[in-house]
Amino acid sequence: MLRALPALLVAAVGFLALGGATDGFRAFTSEQARRLEVLERPKAPPAVVLQDQDGRLFRLSDYAGRIVLVDFVYIQCRSLCRVAGAQVQGLARSLADEGLENRTMVVTISFDPARDTPEVLRAQGRKLGADPARWRIARPSDPAQVDALLDAFGIVAIPDGRGDFQHNGAVHLLDRSGRLAAIFDYEARDDILRAARTHS
Repeated sequence: MLRALPALLVAAVGFLALGGATDGFRAFTSEQARRLEVLERPKAPPAVVLQDQDGRLFRLSDYAGRIVLVDFVYIQCRSLCRVAGAQVQGLARSLADEGLENRTMVVTISFDPARDTPEVLRAQGRKLGADPARWRIARPSDPAQVDALLDAFGIVAIPDGRGDFQHNGAVHLLDRSGRLAAIFDYEARDDILRAARTHS
């Protein structure tokens, strides 16, 4: 019995440490932790000025009173962002089909403003059939504000030295008060639509 005591102590300490590190065994990855924090403590992102595909300036807070669905990309991306673009395109169609287009706004934000000029954003918008009245494709107007915006949404974008980025991606829901209130996988269209209906 005495021989087993050190092992039991180590196991108990490990169990407590794991419980603390996983927020009471509720989040086993940093992505789960990010989503849980947003659900429990919604907060408004910084008032970064964005420039859309038509060169117009706006802030996410301009859409207070509506649900805003935000995702982050860079247009040169040939992997995740292509899939994300198709998923958001389908989501925008579904919002219209559900009659939610007047209560929602979709905003795709580039975190590569140096290369993603309004002309590049406009070409991307045409390619995806983005109606600027319902889906704005934008970039921070001040490149110095990119990091603050990414931090607020929990987006990690690491340059790979060859002009590309390793980054995470999701659809972020801002509630009618302008607070980041939920995060969804791109393919979770039904869940996103349900949340948009609930929050609106």
